Amino acid sequence: MASNEALRSLFEFTENDLEANRSGRLSNAQRVRFRQQVHAASLEKAAVSLTLFMLPLGILAFSVFGVFRGVELGPWVLLVLLVLVLLLVFPVSALTRRLLRRIVGDNVLHPLLMRLRVVNTAYLQTIDHGQVTRIVGPIDFPSDGEHQFVMIGEVELTSDVAADEDERLWKLIEGRTYALYTVPETAWIVSAELLPDA
Repeated sequence: MASNEALRSLFEFTENDLEANRSGRLSNAQRVRFRQQVHAASLEKAAVSLTLFMLPLGILAFSVFGVFRGVELGPWVLLVLLVLVLLLVFPVSALTRRLLRRIVGDNVLHPLLMRLRVVNTAYLQTIDHGQVTRIVGPIDFPSDGEHQFVMIGEVELTSDVAADEDERLWKLIEGRTYALYTVPETAWIVSAELLPDA
């Protein structure tokens, strides 16, 4: 990313967001956006959990119903059904998520998810607190021979094996100096700017 305009597009922030981040806080727009993202992730988690519960329950009910009717399902049929469950989890959970939003609505769904403790309340508290820290330094992509890392100064940002890898970081230019604005206790980078090289 050779310009600040490109960074704004990559990290999805505005000039007003950046001004607030330079002051050490999230902008109001960022708070709203990040709360929505936390709730969306929570809804996805709830939908996957519900799907993982319902699909095997359906197979069990089908099996029991078959036994009562005198039809026994062989191990191969059950294996095929299990594979189908695994293949259907994400498409069905996406459908479940859409149905939940349409039937229940966000105004009811978000408090419900909070009560069920599906929402990561620590993230919501961090967003409400709104503190932002600034990390400054040149970007480097060192390797230990097996894995590659993204570093800014002495701080490791991510690696090619990180579960929560932020792929945007690999688009930064090695050797250039950046200021990255992050939310403490999370891996969120909320804005960034390219600084003049010393």
